[in-house]
Amino acid sequence: MAVAQDKAPIWSLILMLSGGLIGSGLLALPICIGLAGFWPALAGLIGVWIFMTFTGCVVAGRVVEHKENYFDIPSLFGEVLGSKLKWVAIVANVILLYGLLVAYLAGASSILDHTFHLQLNTTLTILIVFVIMTALNVFGIHIVRRGNIVFMAILVVSFLYLLFSTGAHMQTENFHHIGWIYLVIALPVLVNAYNCHNLIPTVCTSLDFDLKKIRFTIIGGLLVGFIINTSWTIAVVGAMKMHGFDGLLYSFQHNYPVTVSLSHLLHTHLFLVMALLFGLMAILTSYITMGAALCNFVRDLRVHYSKINSRYMDLILAFIPPLIITIIMPNIFLSIQSIIGSFGIGLLFGFLPALMFVGAVKTAFGKLWGYLVAAFFLIVMLLVTLNDFGFFIRFGLHP
Repeated sequence: MAVAQDKAPIWSLILMLSGGLIGSGLLALPICIGLAGFWPALAGLIGVWIFMTFTGCVVAGRVVEHKENYFDIPSLFGEVLGSKLKWVAIVANVILLYGLLVAYLAGASSILDHTFHLQLNTTLTILIVFVIMTALNVFGIHIVRRGNIVFMAILVVSFLYLLFSTGAHMQTENFHHIGWIYLVIALPVLVNAYNCHNLIPTVCTSLDFDLKKIRFTIIGGLLVGFIINTSWTIAVVGAMKMHGFDGLLYSFQHNYPVTVSLSHLLHTHLFLVMALLFGLMAILTSYITMGAALCNFVRDLRVHYSKINSRYMDLILAFIPPLIITIIMPNIFLSIQSIIGSFGIGLLFGFLPALMFVGAVKTAFGKLWGYLVAAFFLIVMLLVTLNDFGFFIRFGLHP
């Protein structure tokens, strides 16, 4: 993910936000939402885009009120909503940051294993990925940041190649499937695919807290994200059948990132290289950013609630739990997206900003809209919980 500089031009910040959307959510989105079919997928893409753009603007408004160069988002919510909901925000942030690192480790391991057909033990593959990516995070972050333009260029070029190569294999009959119930599975992944809200404080400081410019940037960045997510979903849904070894259902059941699924379908040397580059670059750049954010978050908690002063303890608490979870549940890439999108992003950047908006707005229509947005994210959490407890399976509604 790119990092904005002070007083950066608006267009560069729009690209930063849209670039921040190219991560694990984009690798999971077409598989999950494709099960619902094209028209349900399109409805979900539009609806979640509107809600996430709205909550992004709400978060920006709160940041602008403070006009500080450092922002602890859970504390911002706590000041408005009270100490109890501050702890809800802290828990949501824990789920978000730890869940993303688990997704990155599981996704990178799956991509390497299925692209090169490694004959390694799954745990060994995960450990290799963990050591390389965590070492870059801890010791080589300055090198990675200096080469960020190169990484982003590789990411964009490989994505465009995958998009047009996949689009060239679209078949009209693949758009005929309709399964609205499967949108339930996809909603949290959709929320994840539109999440760039952790970059909003950077946008605010870069634009000198000019709220009009900030809102324009957020709307523009998420509009570009909508175009990216929609075009990518259309290409994949149009190219992949519902059933079969290279189908959407098989890929969902085996927790494959979309690049693994497409490499089964479009098995050419160049496509495999581009799929590998895209998948690994999307994960690596995001792992660096979220790993640093998690280390800072752990350090802040340690400073406030513990007398222990150790950077090594911060690193252990930040990186070892995701490693253990991934080793225990290596095929968790798609499943963890639901938890991240509902109980992480959905709470932190969906439900809580909506409540904050309700408390600030004066008009009846404004309050009604805020409650509607808050209810949507609560429903997403409820649906994920019901799905995890097998509610939909009992009624034959789960794949």
